[in-house]
Amino acid sequence: MALNASWDDLPGADLIQQGIEDLAAGAESIPAMMVAIGAHRIKERLPELRTDNLPHRPERILYRMLRDEHPREAYSQYNAYLRRLSRFCRALESRRPAA
Repeated sequence: MALNASWDDLPGADLIQQGIEDLAAGAESIPAMMVAIGAHRIKERLPELRTDNLPHRPERILYRMLRDEHPREAYSQYNAYLRRLSRFCRALESRRPAA
């Protein structure tokens, strides 16, 4: 499943697209956890997003992944990823729905 091409310019669209692809493939990645965290907001504009296969507590999984990669910067990295997700969702929600 791909994002609508008109969303390519949204902040963080590259990570969200990767996360959608990773979730569809069953992969556990930072982008996949971002999509899982924001799934309820993203699904409003992308109804075909599957939410039946979302991991339990993706926030914890994301933090664990970041802690494993960047032990000293995990907290700031976590917050930076959540800000990117939030910016994407706000920009997506501000777009008019396709006619």
